[in-house]
Amino acid sequence: MAAAREAVEQEFANDGVTVTWQHLKGGGPASNEALANRSVDIGYAGEFPAIFGRAGGLKTRFIGGGFRGNNAYLYVAPSSTVKDIAELKGRKIAIRKGQPWEYGFDNLLRSRGLKQSDVQVLNLSVPDARTALERGDIDAFYDTSSSFNFTTDGVAKIIWSTRDAPRDWLYVADFFVADEFAKTYPTAVTRFLKAIVRTSQWASDPANAPAVYETWAQTGFPLENFRREYEGTDLKFRFSPIPDEFLITHYKKASAYMYDNKLIRRPVDVDTWVDRSFVDAAIKQLGLIGFWPEYDQDGTAKITKASN
Repeated sequence: MAAAREAVEQEFANDGVTVTWQHLKGGGPASNEALANRSVDIGYAGEFPAIFGRAGGLKTRFIGGGFRGNNAYLYVAPSSTVKDIAELKGRKIAIRKGQPWEYGFDNLLRSRGLKQSDVQVLNLSVPDARTALERGDIDAFYDTSSSFNFTTDGVAKIIWSTRDAPRDWLYVADFFVADEFAKTYPTAVTRFLKAIVRTSQWASDPANAPAVYETWAQTGFPLENFRREYEGTDLKFRFSPIPDEFLITHYKKASAYMYDNKLIRRPVDVDTWVDRSFVDAAIKQLGLIGFWPEYDQDGTAKITKASN
């Protein structure tokens, strides 16, 4: 969104600084690789890829929130009589393994007294999951709003979503800076985040929601996907740029899940990873202290004093 609005370019417009955005097909893992080989200075990734990188020794700082509270959905065939995941014990459920919403999937199973070993978990891409649902080769698919077309095309129906779950089950995506770049150019990092904070402020206003959806639709996904995903939700929560207690606790739980399930070989110390100094400075310079509430570990807004 910041790239589409040229927010960072505007921040550095009078400095002769060239801003280059690399829209990497590999998502978070590709962002890690780009940070590692120094082809980018600041990366953007969901919590799972970011944690993979940190656990693997990638020297970054977690500097600011991108968006949070992203939902996942349980898709089944239109003819299915299943109404709850508990009815899928011993049956085949597809998911894109290693993606941030795997954490919510595990929590959903456990909330019904199940473990992943109690179902047949298949690691399938979206196209393969679609084909498998059409053929009856799987009983369900756990995925994001990117698969909403399954419902509009009559391939599947949704029987549950994380809209009905604790906020911690939802997944996030955030900004990370190479540690060496942060040490060498701290002012540039703060100014980058000023651009992000301005964009987040704009996106947090419900009046701008239609323009936000239109901006995202440039990625190729239907505009209706974003409307269905975001309407009726707390936009200040979803677009808060602050690594607050909620976000930090979420990363701790996600990293613990990954370590316990041997997705990473060593635990990640989230407290030493997070560096709020840049985003706090950006928010202060823009006069936006108190614009976003600080959220506690459960995602409940704390009472804060707004700036004048």
